[in-house]
Amino acid sequence: MRKPILAIAIIVAMIVIFSPVHAAPAITVDGDLSDWGLGALQTGDWSQEATWIPSDGVYFIVENNYDPKLGPSSYTGVHIIGVKSSYSQYNEPLRPLRSDPSVMVKEPYGGESADIDAFYFAQDTDKVYVAVVTSQAPDGAGDLRGGDLAIRVGPGGMYGYDWGVKLSTLPPFTQGAIIQDPVWEGKGYLLPAGADIIIGGTDTGKSAQIAYSSDWLIGKPEIISGTPHTKYVVELAFDKADLGVTGPMSITQMKLEENCHNDSIYLPEFPTIAISLGLVGAFGFVVYSLRPKKD
Repeated sequence: MRKPILAIAIIVAMIVIFSPVHAAPAITVDGDLSDWGLGALQTGDWSQEATWIPSDGVYFIVENNYDPKLGPSSYTGVHIIGVKSSYSQYNEPLRPLRSDPSVMVKEPYGGESADIDAFYFAQDTDKVYVAVVTSQAPDGAGDLRGGDLAIRVGPGGMYGYDWGVKLSTLPPFTQGAIIQDPVWEGKGYLLPAGADIIIGGTDTGKSAQIAYSSDWLIGKPEIISGTPHTKYVVELAFDKADLGVTGPMSITQMKLEENCHNDSIYLPEFPTIAISLGLVGAFGFVVYSLRPKKD
């Protein structure tokens, strides 16, 4: 069993490495995701996969509500990952409770108020574009604070993320600020601790364009057990050069986790936090180890 799992994981990583960089659609940062090919989110059925699928050139992870593959519940939703032309089911992992790590729980652990529904990533030669559908307001307080965007560019960085973009309107930095070597709060109800809320770091003086509002989805609250819940769109763009990047980036370099760790969204890399060409050797090893054995 272990060999097939290892093979699948490495093949997925190889796809990430060698897949061509899809050109981003023409995107205006205004909180309206129609130019991402996501107009159906305003009017469509959120229980259908097609509602969440963007235009070509956009990578995505959708994990709305609980993963239905984790057991029966009235609170489940679409869980898919990939690009429009090639996507698959996403298996959202259970996470251990900080108070009792032997207990594994589903995300969003705090229910709908903690749900990060979807993460979309696109790029062109000079810019990266990100869109998020979430339950957290930009000025949420206490356990309802939304996370900041964690970005991995080089080695090092707290929790492996050496850059960040401030998404909320909360101090100590202004919304959209690009922060080098961010200090992450790293607290919450679930393990492991990770990059969540930026509480320190070096303000580069550079900023991302950002729109964070419920306006576009105001007519489409998510109804859970008869109660409507407001949904927010976070849309942003930043120059790669502001992070010292000159080439393509990947969705695997991004992570978003709300402040209590009740929900997170990212594509974990295999076998370490940094995908590198070292996987080429690993791929060769797997092919070798899985070859038919002669008696």
